[in-house]
Amino acid sequence: MFNGSCAGTPASQDVIVNPRPATPVITASGPIVFCSGGDVTLTATENTDGYLWSNGATTRSITVSASADLSVVLLGANGCTSLPSTITQVRAIALPTTPTISARTATTFCEGNGVWLVGPAGLGAYSWSNGATTDSIFVTTSGTYTLQAGGGTCISAASNAIAVTVNPI
Repeated sequence: MFNGSCAGTPASQDVIVNPRPATPVITASGPIVFCSGGDVTLTATENTDGYLWSNGATTRSITVSASADLSVVLLGANGCTSLPSTITQVRAIALPTTPTISARTATTFCEGNGVWLVGPAGLGAYSWSNGATTDSIFVTTSGTYTLQAGGGTCISAASNAIAVTVNPI
C-alpha cells in the first residue's frame, strides 16, 4: 500500500553522453583514377585516438594500388566512433596491350621510296614515335619507329622497334 513516502525512491544517477568524433574527410595525394601499376595515398582527418578503414587498415594514411571503394571512421578515446566518411572510389585502369608493328616491305631502300609500317587494327588510339596517330604510317626517312596504344589516362608500353634505313641514290 502506498503511504505517500519517498523512502523507496532510488538515488539520482548521472548520465554521461560521450561525443562522437567528427565525421572524417579523406584527401588523396593525387588522382584516384590511374593506370595499373600506379597508386594513390589516401589520408584521413587527423585524430589522436585511431582509425578504421573499410579495408581493415588502422593507420591515418593508406596507399591504394587497385580499384576499391573506401571509407574510414575515427575512433574515440571514450569508445565512440565517428560516422563513416563519404566513400572514395579508387579506380586502377588496365593498360592497353602492347601493340606489335610490322613492315609491308623491306625496311632498307633507296631514296625516293618508302615503307608502310602497320599497327594492329582496333586499338582505339594510336601514337607513333614520329607523332602520327593513324593505324599505319608511310615512312620515307631513316629512323627507328615504335607505336603505343591507348590514350588519355593509360597508354601501353612501346611496341617492337622497326629500324628504317634510306640509302642515297
